[in-house]
Formats: sequence, structure tokens, C-alpha cells
Amino acid sequence: MFALWLVPTSGFAISIQADDTVAGLGTDIDITDISTSGEINLVTTPPFGNEIITEIQSDSMGTAHVQISGMDTEVAGIYTVIAEKDGKQIGVTSSFEVLVDGIHESSSSISSSPNFLSSDGKEYATVTIVLRDKYGNPIKRRPLQLISTRSSDRIEAVNNETDETGEQQFKVKAYEQGEMILRAIDLISGKVLNRETIIDVDTVQAVGGTYQATTPISTYGRQLFRPGTSNNTGTSYNSNLRAQLQFEQIDHFVITAPAELNVNEDTTLRIAAVDVNGNLVEDYTGVVLLSSTDPSAFLPLNGTVTFRPQDLGEKQLTLGLRFRTADNHILHAQDSERPEIIGETIIKVTGGPNNNAGAKLIQVTEPADNALLNSTSITVTGEAEPFVNLIVTGGTEPVNGETDIYGEFSIDIELDPEVTDHVLRVRDEAGLLDSGDISFMLDTTAPEITRVSLSPEKPIEGTDALLVIELEDGVEEISAELDGEILILEKALGDDNKYQHLFTAPDSGIYDLVVTIVDEAGNSTIETTQIEIGMKGLPKVQNVTSNTDANAVNLQWDAVTEEPVEAYRVYVGETPTEFSFSLETGYATTSVQIAGLQPGMDYYFAITALKGERESDEKSDVIKATMLGLSLKTTAQKDALMLDWSNMQVGIPLSSFVLEYGIEPEVFIEKRILNGELRNYTIRDLLKEVKYFVRITPVSVTGELMSDLIAEGEGIPMSTGEGFVATSGEPVPSNIDLQAQLQNPGPINLHGSAPATPGTGLPSFVWLTSLITAAGLMYIRWKRKKSLQRTVAFLQDVEKRYHS
Repeated sequence: MFALWLVPTSGFAISIQADDTVAGLGTDIDITDISTSGEINLVTTPPFGNEIITEIQSDSMGTAHVQISGMDTEVAGIYTVIAEKDGKQIGVTSSFEVLVDGIHESSSSISSSPNFLSSDGKEYATVTIVLRDKYGNPIKRRPLQLISTRSSDRIEAVNNETDETGEQQFKVKAYEQGEMILRAIDLISGKVLNRETIIDVDTVQAVGGTYQATTPISTYGRQLFRPGTSNNTGTSYNSNLRAQLQFEQIDHFVITAPAELNVNEDTTLRIAAVDVNGNLVEDYTGVVLLSSTDPSAFLPLNGTVTFRPQDLGEKQLTLGLRFRTADNHILHAQDSERPEIIGETIIKVTGGPNNNAGAKLIQVTEPADNALLNSTSITVTGEAEPFVNLIVTGGTEPVNGETDIYGEFSIDIELDPEVTDHVLRVRDEAGLLDSGDISFMLDTTAPEITRVSLSPEKPIEGTDALLVIELEDGVEEISAELDGEILILEKALGDDNKYQHLFTAPDSGIYDLVVTIVDEAGNSTIETTQIEIGMKGLPKVQNVTSNTDANAVNLQWDAVTEEPVEAYRVYVGETPTEFSFSLETGYATTSVQIAGLQPGMDYYFAITALKGERESDEKSDVIKATMLGLSLKTTAQKDALMLDWSNMQVGIPLSSFVLEYGIEPEVFIEKRILNGELRNYTIRDLLKEVKYFVRITPVSVTGELMSDLIAEGEGIPMSTGEGFVATSGEPVPSNIDLQAQLQNPGPINLHGSAPATPGTGLPSFVWLTSLITAAGLMYIRWKRKKSLQRTVAFLQDVEKRYHS
């Protein structure tokens, strides 16, 4: 839509804004800044024709609104709009453009000259296709393709697209005898025009004559019928294009049509405006009203033919005339403004039941021939004789119906859903009336949306996002709606089945995207897809630093000042790429201490800012921190445990390590002193498959135990299946009769000299022997331990000398 403002021609500041429109739709005109009183007229001037004058009624704000009706915008072109007071222009001049409507079958035409050829391939016929909308406006710059029903015919385009008059021509040659049927395809929409032209190859051409009546129509004593009344006034337009040419005044019309026709046969009609000498009056413009003596005839353009300057006084109406009754019919043409300017021709119409004059055939209006339908349940409508019983065939079964008092009928039938191409026919029960074959196609398959994608997949609010919709072939219409807003989709370059739309992402949240597509048959598919819009992230946290304590780390960073934040989130991990857990500060602080970390371990940290559900788009730079203290690792070996511990990351020199271990937690029955330079040690001669608990304590050079840097671990020595393996005790069997064992069994006959033994407990000599054995074992263990201590001291001394 646009509005054109020019320099004002007076002192008033009236502004006019008019919207572009399409032929026949009308438009709205807004007038503002009306500061003068009195009668003001809005004058709209079409490309040709009379001015449209409308009185302006302004409100208290100095504004007015005028609607131009669709009847006043049927001519395509530029319309100028001005405001006048007392015959003088006030304010500015505006303009709007009326664009042509879509291709209209009745207004468009296809014709050939001549309509007969030789099959030698030497001579050619010129086929002319004229594209117009339903108001007769030429459709220019539209590429067409002419196709023949025979593969041997040769077709060559004279020009690549329609010219300013909507015309494109082709040359056609024939190489075989017969009937050549030619149709046109609109290459932009892919539609085939229902109009066709026929060229006879090597056959006799029947040329119909014309009849020009010079006497009034009343001399024939026949009544004329028109399809309906018209609101056209028949205004004669002045031709600015040929103002310098002089032509004679129009005297009558010459109608050229075949002298003979069959009932329901479509034919091409030509109307020429001529002067008294029979010369063509090329500057004639006006509205010609057609009528005939057949009340059921189909007349071109519903009987109202508009001559425009580009027609040069001659109109060809391709396949626009059809008679439905047999008789010698009169076709009458008359100027709508000057009834004395007329033209007539007599056409002999034959055919129909018994070839009787006035006999009618059945005319089917719905479905149209060669239509594309999307439902198996259809209604066949049309016209025939009143009160006639009809039979409709072509559905799953024949269906009976009848016409009403006006000869109209409406019959519902069912179609076979497994069949694509259908042919139906309507007959009367007596077999006298017949509609002929009506061919159409059935398509009930809904179109498919193959893919809906968004780039990026989760756009951030306020950023650009590209919506891409991919479809299957044959989609006629497509629309999309996001959060109640209609999205204007455009075809992607190089792919007719891909549509796209670039939009600004709305506020964060989850939205329903509704896509609707309709194919040529009218089948529709609606698909709803949820898309997620992400929140706009906070800035990146900068300058993160750390210092370590025992089992803890202190982090510091710069506060985010670009916008207020509510808290910070600290990510903690053992690798720089994966963070196992995170914690939040709870308020907008710039430092935090994280405790409970493993001594001697390397940890990695990153910080993000938080505000509600928003978070920084990216984490801060990752920093590394190594905890103070030891980290102890135990590795199982055969009858042994190998210990490895890390450096402590402290600047305190060590003299030694105290190694303690045992088979119960916190109960260390063995203790050894290790050299302060050692970082691994193997404990040998351990029980197999018994869990040992190990603790290492660093000792400073001053002999102080560094208890806050203790490292602990545990492990189970490996077993080879040989030697002693400690196992758990077996429970006492539940089936033993303890009461029987406690009863006195009575005296036992022994040797008379055997020593007496007490009835309960062990003999005293057993206790004495056990004490002596235990004392000997303790002495041996003490002696062995002293020997091991001397050996360790010796080895430590050797190691110190070796490292010194």
C-alpha cells in the first residue's frame, strides 16, 4: 500500500491517503487536516472514464473517510485523487493503483488463424492467447505454454510472455491429419486454461457466414432474452492514447459467428464497431449489451461486453457463446447508452432430442467439467425441463431425482473413494434429455507438511529467527499463525515446496505455531508445533580468582554492573569441561568459600550471574585450584597394598610420614615411620581378602604432627587362593539338643589308676602350658619387631646418604 503526496496547489494543508487495491474490490481513502469549512468534494479520476465525485463530510478532528466501491475500480491502472472546493483544487494530490484480478476463463481467450492447416509441415497457423481478469483487464508479463493433444505437432512461441494487452502468440505446424486440439498453461500458477481452440488438418473447413440486420428487431416478431440486468451505465470513455487520431462515428456493430451450431456447442464470437461505410471505428469505447432469442443461452461475459481503448474497436470472445435450444436464433448487440446503435446475426442451432425447435438438453452446473473435488459426497446441480424425472450415473450406484417448477435440480450422489477419475451423466427417464459426460477428478488425500524448523532451534527473545516450512507437491495455499499473529510466508529461492519467514522472537516462553495448508482440491491440513523462546542471558562474569585452604577454596570475582543481578552460581568439577555439581550464593556477593573438598585434589570452577530464571549466556573463564593436604590412593597387590600419595602443595618441609593401618576403622594397630621424601610405599605380609584401613600423617622437621593434613584410605589385598585365608565363623547348628548335653551322663567305668578330672572346665596343666607358649611367642614377636626397626633405620640412613 502506498500514498503519493505532491506539492499543494493552495494554502490549505489537506492531506489525502489512498490504499492500493485489486480490480473490483474498492478502496478506502483517508482525508486529514481539513481546516476549511463549506462543501468539499473528493474527485477520483480513473485511467479512463468519468470522474467519481464524492462529497466529503469531515468530523470535529478535521478528518474524513471515503470508500470507493468495487464497481468504480474495475479498470486496472493509476487513479488520481484530489480535493476540490468551488471548482478549485485544495490540499495535495494523491493516487492509488488498481491491480488486475486473477485469470478469468470467460474473459480470457484462445483463437487460431486460420483454423485449418495442411499436414505437410510447411504452412503454419498463428494461435493467439489473451489473458484477462473477470473485468476485462489484460494480464501482462505472464508466461504461457501452448500444448497440443498430438505429440507430432510443432509449436513455437512468437513471444515469451503476454504483452501490454495480455496477448501472447504461438506458431503451430502439423505433420499428420486429423483434429488438433490446443490448450494453454499458465506457467506461474501451473493451471491449464479450460478454453481450447481446434485446428482441422487436411479436412474441409466450414466457414459460417454472418447476418447483419438493418431493420429494427421488432420486425422479426421475436422476444430477446438477456442473462440479467447490469449496473453499467455504458459511459463512453475518451481515449487519451489516440486523441490525435480521427475516426468516423460508429454506425452499427458487426457480429461474426458460425452460421450453424449444435446445441450446447461452444463457439467464438467477434464484435466489431464500424461506421456507415463498414470501416472499423478503432476509438470506440463503451458497453455493448448482448441478448438472444434463446432464454437459456450462455452469452459471453454474462451479456455485458465492455470496449476499452486497447481493444481498437473490436472484441473477440473465445468460446463464450452457447445455445441450449434448437432453432434459428437471433444474436442481438446494442450500445447501452445509444440504443439506436445495434448489430444482429442469425445462427441456425440444430441437435437435441428429435431435433425439434425449442427442445432443451440437461445443463449441469455443478460439478464443472474437468473439476477437481475433495469429497466423495457431492451434489449434482443444473437445469432441464420442469418436472422431469432424472437419473444420475457415475457414482457408486445410479441415483434418481427430479427438476422443480423452474427446471432446476439438485441430486446428492456418492463416489467411489478408490477411483480418481470420474465421469457422471444425467438423463431423463424417457431417454430424451442427456447432459453428456461430465469428467472430473477426486482427490481426498490431505496434503502433508514434511518439516517445520526454526533457526536457531531455541531463539532468544528479541533476536531474529527464521521459520522454514517444507511441504509436499501440489499445495495451493499456506498460512501460519504464531501467538495470534499471522506470519507472511514467502517461497524459498529455488524451491517451490519450501516457505520461510524471518521474524523477531517474542518474550520468552512456549508458543503454539499453527500451520495450515490447502491443496488444489481443497483438502486441508492443520499442524500445531510448539516452539520455545529462550530468555535473554545476563553478561559474563569476569576476573575470577582463587586461593586454597585445607579442604576448602576461596573464590572472588568482579561484580556484574551492566544490569542488576540477584545471585551468582558456582560450578564445581574435577575436569575443565564437566561440572559435577553447582551451588548458588543466595545474594549478590562477589566472593564465596567452598569447603569439604578432597585434600590434594585438582578442582575446576566457573561462575555465572543469576536474576530470576535468567542466567549468564556463558560461564566465566574456568580456573583451576589444587587443595592443600594429601590424597591417598591404595592399590591391591598379592598379600600387599601399594600406597601412593600426592604432594601437599604447602611450603613446609617435612621430616617424615607416620603410616598407620589396621583392620578396623579408626583402630590402627600397626604404625611405621616413613621418609619425608617418599611418595609411595607397599605394605606387605597382609591377610588376604581382609579390608585394611590406612592413615598417613605428615611430620614437620620440628617433629610436629600435621593432623589437619592427614590422608586416609582403605584396601583389600589380592588373594591367589594359596595359604591361610581368614573366614567368618560358622553359626552353631540349631538342631543340637543342648539340654541333653548338660545332663549328668552318670559314672563311666575307667581304669582304676586313671587320674580324676573335674566335671567342668579345662584341666590345670592345659592352662599352664598355654601361658608358657604365649610368653614365648610374645618374646619372639618383640625380638622380630626390634630387628625390623633396626632394618628400617638402616635403610632410611642409606636413603638419606643416597639423596644427599
